[in-house]
Amino acid sequence: MKPILIITFLLSVSVNVQAADSLIQAQTALRSIISGKSATIVPVVDGAPVEDGAARNQAPAFKLKGLDGKTISLSDYRGKYVLLDFFTTWCKYCKKAIPGVVEAQAKYGKKGLNIIIINKGESAATIKKYAANPWDEYNRPFKDAKGLPLQIKSPFLADPGSRISNQYLAFSIPTFVLIGPNGSIIDRGTGAPAKDRLIKKWKQLAGIK
Repeated sequence: MKPILIITFLLSVSVNVQAADSLIQAQTALRSIISGKSATIVPVVDGAPVEDGAARNQAPAFKLKGLDGKTISLSDYRGKYVLLDFFTTWCKYCKKAIPGVVEAQAKYGKKGLNIIIINKGESAATIKKYAANPWDEYNRPFKDAKGLPLQIKSPFLADPGSRISNQYLAFSIPTFVLIGPNGSIIDRGTGAPAKDRLIKKWKQLAGIK
């Protein structure tokens, strides 16, 4: 077989394996939608889903930059509860959920719930502009109880290529994902009601009144 044919064959195999991996992820999400249950992230190794329970539910690792330029990784929160909020500035439902996210961080942050906002697919400049003075779905700036601009104190991370967001199946936004102290995904959902449901589940698991 000529060298060029060998290269073409290998490239074809690689593309087919990647396509198979993506198909398995899509099938997982589709089954979840049909059954009405929360989707589970299923790691794929050599084109086959990992069947071990602990590995199957393990949250995909990530390292993303915050608005201050510092890199934050999921491993920084090992041993802690984490609530991820996948967000965009053009999604009205994402923006409607922001005051509730800020309130939850203020109320539960010291009790052990770490909320991380991950922006899906937008530039750092767009994210910084929004975070500096967040606005609602009608482009009206959010205000706190004192009438001052709402302050987002949760880490606000950029995922410009949407790679991490896609690994978490955050195709509908806002998507919220609750991660346990051992790094496994406890539950997930979309929309503000999902945030409230996941916080309630965290309170039950952590024994918070």
